Amino acid sequence: AGAVAAVKGGELAVRGCVVEFTRTGPGAGRGGAIVNYRGDVRISRSTFRGNVAAKGVDGSATGGTDGGVVGVGDHLYHHGGTNNDPGSLWIDYDTTFDGKVHAVNQASSDQSI
Repeated sequence: AGAVAAVKGGELAVRGCVVEFTRTGPGAGRGGAIVNYRGDVRISRSTFRGNVAAKGVDGSATGGTDGGVVGVGDHLYHHGGTNNDPGSLWIDYDTTFDGKVHAVNQASSDQSI
């Protein structure tokens, strides 16, 4: 889970970073670079390129199966948690994922990027 960072209830700020060519192990399943479980993650002015999350614990290409959510998040997986403890995700417009902008404003629901 998260080859570069795994956030579990804490805080992570990524500013002006290049995160490229990271890969989770075959049993990890989600978040090729970053996985967030109920933490607060803020990403700005950063580039994510060529990261890979394992495609579920069996290595299939159909996406993750953890919690019934499809999509492993090759770069980032944010698990929103519960209403009592949702965590948050914020990504600015200057951050790119394989050349594409995916801005997020305080998401508390699950996100796979």
